[in-house]
Amino acid sequence: ASCHARDMKTKSTGPALAGAEQAWAEYPRADLYAWIRNSQAMIAKGHPRAVQIWNEYKPTIMTSFTALTDDDIESIMLYIQ
Repeated sequence: ASCHARDMKTKSTGPALAGAEQAWAEYPRADLYAWIRNSQAMIAKGHPRAVQIWNEYKPTIMTSFTALTDDDIESIMLYIQ
């Protein structure tokens, strides 16, 4: 809530949440889940989309959410839609 705009459409400290699924559409769904759980690990691996987002928003580091299940993330994505 503190890093993403309340309207989910505007960029803030982090990217707009609306459109996140489309932004990751060319990658396996598991990559989006991995990004949400631990963005820095994805950046360290050199994932192209992760690095692109990092280059736009660094030095702000996204909080890791390692305890989220796939179902938790899907629920978040449904809420955003």
